[in-house]
Amino acid sequence: MSHIAAGDCYSLAVTDQGEMFSWGEAKMGQLGLGRFREVRTPRQIEFPNNAQIVTCEAGFGHTVALSTQGALYTWGFNTYGQVGLGDKKTHWAPTQIKVDAEGNEMQPIIKVACSNYATYAIDALGQPFSWGKGFIGHQHETSSALPAKIQFNTDNRIFTDVYTNGDSALLFAPVRVYQIEPKCGPAKGGTQIRITGTGFSESDKLCVRFTFGDKQSEVSCYYDDQDGSIVCKTPSFMSGDDSNMQLPCNCSLSVTLDGVNFSDCEETFMIYSNEIFLSAVNPKCGSVAGGSQVTLSIEIDPVTASNLQNLKIGFQPKGKKLHSDSSKAKASLGDQTNSRRNLEQTSKGEQDIEAWTCAEGFYENGCIICTVPKIESYDPDNMTYSVDVALNGQ
Repeated sequence: MSHIAAGDCYSLAVTDQGEMFSWGEAKMGQLGLGRFREVRTPRQIEFPNNAQIVTCEAGFGHTVALSTQGALYTWGFNTYGQVGLGDKKTHWAPTQIKVDAEGNEMQPIIKVACSNYATYAIDALGQPFSWGKGFIGHQHETSSALPAKIQFNTDNRIFTDVYTNGDSALLFAPVRVYQIEPKCGPAKGGTQIRITGTGFSESDKLCVRFTFGDKQSEVSCYYDDQDGSIVCKTPSFMSGDDSNMQLPCNCSLSVTLDGVNFSDCEETFMIYSNEIFLSAVNPKCGSVAGGSQVTLSIEIDPVTASNLQNLKIGFQPKGKKLHSDSSKAKASLGDQTNSRRNLEQTSKGEQDIEAWTCAEGFYENGCIICTVPKIESYDPDNMTYSVDVALNGQ
């Protein structure tokens, strides 16, 4: 025997060969053997298509069984719709549940549990369902004769287990890390990223691990309790022995709350070259009222170009201190020399764009295109502006 379960007055067992047996009280159909008052010794249950069973659970008088293929079979006492077949009549033999309350085909099931008069299941996508009678997770709706997806207060969690007692249920979801913003940054590091997930909390052992190639780097981070995200800055991905690192490349992230167990992020972070720069600006003049379109030629590889998001173009009077390396050349209205720049961020993630007037842009065929913004404050004696681009918005 590989699994056993017990209802109110009956017992169930599953063998390691995928066979299922039942015995005990039978008058509510809970044994799945047909119409009997009781069965005093274990008797094998027959399933449609000779389904092989891996686990089973029991309520007060209804039973569910899960096959090796993730098919869910139910039978027994059904006054409250706990068998999940859309009716409230007793079912004397196993019947497969095929659709949910919305009429959608059920995904394979990985976990199942029963309270007295309700049934709970988790599908292969980590979505929780419940049906029957009671406080079954559907806010004020306390009954359903078909599997209904539990959506209240589940956020973006992926559930992996469910536990029940007579009248209650508990769903378990591990930490999930599913989004990074921005999704790319330069190899020199310093990009402030916001990591979104579920199950995050404040901890003195919070840490983010970056894995790129055969190397790893861990950085400290902080928990933003306003939106439940984790914030950190990317490390430098280039060291002396990484001079031949092929860029762009993807970097995987993982987060730990306890310093031991890491949860992998479902998205990757793309590292692009530090050697991307603007080569030309056209046209080379425009009104301070803004509104004209400007095209910036950029030398960029196609992979990085296809992953650009949140492009930000900045305009700054020449002579102002640029927040970039002084060795980097600049492209200006009236000057076609090269430019590189990443707008730095403060520790709280607000962009340090002092003296920059910014506009959103988009990439197309080797060029970045944007609409020149209105210059609210300007010096008539200094009308030459530097132009720069932040490939990831920073």
